[in-house]
Amino acid sequence: MADTTTTNLSLIKPEPGAAEDTWGISLNTDLDTIDAIFSATGTAVSLNIDGGDIASAVTINKSPVITLGGDLSGNVTLTNLASGTLTATVGTLNQSTTGNAATATALATARTIGGVSFDGTANINLPGVNTAGTQNTSGNAATATALATGRNFSLTGNVTASAVSFDGTGNVALATTLADSTVTSAKLSGNLVTPGTLDLNGQELILDADADTSITADTDDQIDIKIAGSDSLRIKANEIENVSGSMTVDAAQNIILDHDSGHSLVLQGSGTSYGSFFLNNTTNLTIATAISGAGIEFFANGSERMRIDSDGNLLLGTTTRLNNSNTIAKTTDHVPLNIRRDNGASDNSILICVKDTNTAVLAVRGDGDVENTNNAYGALSDERLKSNIVDANSQLEDIKKVKVRNYTLDSTGETHIGVIAQELEESGMGGLVVEREEGYKGVKYSILFMKAIKAIQEQQEQIEALQSEINSLKGGE
Repeated sequence: MADTTTTNLSLIKPEPGAAEDTWGISLNTDLDTIDAIFSATGTAVSLNIDGGDIASAVTINKSPVITLGGDLSGNVTLTNLASGTLTATVGTLNQSTTGNAATATALATARTIGGVSFDGTANINLPGVNTAGTQNTSGNAATATALATGRNFSLTGNVTASAVSFDGTGNVALATTLADSTVTSAKLSGNLVTPGTLDLNGQELILDADADTSITADTDDQIDIKIAGSDSLRIKANEIENVSGSMTVDAAQNIILDHDSGHSLVLQGSGTSYGSFFLNNTTNLTIATAISGAGIEFFANGSERMRIDSDGNLLLGTTTRLNNSNTIAKTTDHVPLNIRRDNGASDNSILICVKDTNTAVLAVRGDGDVENTNNAYGALSDERLKSNIVDANSQLEDIKKVKVRNYTLDSTGETHIGVIAQELEESGMGGLVVEREEGYKGVKYSILFMKAIKAIQEQQEQIEALQSEINSLKGGE
């Protein structure tokens, strides 16, 4: 009888009755084969572990076909399985598997999907969804241009609309009506457009996000405008009332108050008229005061600058008229009073006339000349206005120093005769020179004339004395 081999590992089974050496050789070979299985470089074999529990980690580093069965309570690590096949059959699980989920063929309670009952025993068809559905697709829906039977569209409830027939051949429009007192609160995302009157029925129209600016018109026949939570402005039939404080009208351009000709813009206080602006039919503007005995005052920079009193006198720079007549007074020191007419030509004059005549009695010409009708000029010289009256000192030496010049006046180009202020100062007569507000120097010609008269008197005395001496010499011949 020859040697045989085992089924799985092909181990040699010596022939019974063989020599001891044959058995030893066979055993050694079989042991080497078994040992090689557990070597890192050993020959790969199929391994079937059946029976018992694997309670610790098992590491398999080859690529065999591995079948795991039974109760696995430990960790199984499988590596290098890129070309291997893993088949695992788990015997016992820890979860609860009561019920008939593994064998059931229908849901215990059927469910509805799209209106169709489903219990799991068969597929269902959803009308209008799957092509194999049970929906009715007969008729001409694919080519129809109108409904076989027209349908009506209408609205009921707080917003109503009368029925309008629709058959698919064109658009339809619904005319809606909003029932009274049905909208308590609403927010518009765009503009509000109404085909007719918007009736708020006395309710408040809120204009801003924080609801403190609004317009109200209730039963008192006036419009109340509230700003920042307080009543600010009231508009009545013929009146605009500022509720409190001052009222500012701020315009980028003109503010125009337009009224019919023949009517006035009246200024009132607490219902009493104080004055008016009146435009008559000849387009003249009339400013009038309605207070008996009162005038019209003009203020600038916080102070009164001009007034027309109740008698029609014009007062400039003063509130008191002088000698019961029109008065111009300059009360501020070192500031000139200017009466100016543009264009310095001599025919542009300032004329002063007296009552009941249009003939000028005094004219200040454009070139600075002063003329009057009788060629008489003077100054107040009443003895009652003077004191310490004595004879004047000698003026002859001063007059001898005066340089009388011809010169061209730059502003007109005309030639004049006169003196130079700076030359008078150099000659010691600085008292005759004054420096004006505009920086130019002037000369007191009237005093210079008086000095000249005194010098002439002194010379006349000298002439008469010399004449007397001459006469005496002649008489002694």
